[in-house]
Formats: sequence, C-alpha cells, structure tokens
Amino acid sequence: PPHVLHLECLRCMVCGEGVTCTNTGDDSAPVFLVRNNNQQDGHRYALGGSALSSGNAWKVEARSLDNRWVALGIIGCDDPTSTPNTHRSRTCYSWASNPNQVWVDGCEHQGLDGWSGWQVGDTAIMRLDSDRQALRMHHQRLDRTFEITGLPVHVQYRVHVNLHGAGDCILLSQATQAEAAQVGA
Repeated sequence: PPHVLHLECLRCMVCGEGVTCTNTGDDSAPVFLVRNNNQQDGHRYALGGSALSSGNAWKVEARSLDNRWVALGIIGCDDPTSTPNTHRSRTCYSWASNPNQVWVDGCEHQGLDGWSGWQVGDTAIMRLDSDRQALRMHHQRLDRTFEITGLPVHVQYRVHVNLHGAGDCILLSQATQAEAAQVGA
C-alpha cells in the first residue's frame, strides 16, 4: 500500500533565490506554503529537504498562479542552484502548465497522456513508485490519474516545485491514507 510522505521529506525545504517556504502547520503535520516573492516573472524553485522513499505520497495545491505556469513533481539533483530552470534538469519529472507541458528527463512533452495544465485551486496527490520507475498523480479537478514512467533507478528524488509568475504560491502537505490510496499501485 502507498505510504504517506515522511515528515523529513518536506521539512527543511530548499528554496531558490526569491522563494520562501513557510511551514504553516506544526511539527507533527508540516504544511509548506511555497511562494515566489519576486516582483517580476522568472523561474524560481523549491525542493524537498530530503530524498523520497518509494511509495511516498504527498499533496499539492495551486493557491496562486499569476501567469498560469508552474511545474510540480520530482527532481533528482541535490543542488540545482546553477540555474533556476530546474524543470529542464535531466532528472526532472513534472506536470506544468501554459498550457499543457509535461517535463520528462528535462524535455517538454505537450499534452502527454492528455494532461491539460494547472489552474488556481487545483489539488493533486502525487506518489513516487521507484519499483515501477513511475511518478503518479491523481488530479482532483480532472478526476483522473496521470503517470510518468521510465524514471531512472538509483536516483535520490525530492519533491520539486518550479514557479514562474510573481506571487505564485503552492501548498505542499502530507497526503492522508485515503488520498494516498488514489495513487496506489
């Protein structure tokens, strides 16, 4: 069965320049508000504080999307500070928008598996399944599950957020057992 995201994977978020990661929850249930505080558009990132384990599931909520572009998923690099364009990393696997981008191995795939993009208010549950080399996402508004397959093995993946619009804001939290079941094997 899927596991909820371990607290350590969200604790101590690593944020790029101009991004704040504020824990609005408590020690037993961290809830991170990830915000692009820049006055101008431009790519900014945040990463989970430690590596995910296979089966970990987490929840993402799109609170504010100034220009409707955000990428949400996982990344395998430990220090992407050489560029804010983390979605182009060879270890990035994420669903983005503007309008329907899916990033696989750092390459853009328009509308992969019917993906149509993020909107303000969207909520999704994500789960890493290293055994199947897959990242799964159940998107609540679309009421459908998406999957990116072919993830390289033996990579330490972390939760990944890339924001573009000034003021963009994403909420990251633990998935409940019921939510995690939506992206179960």
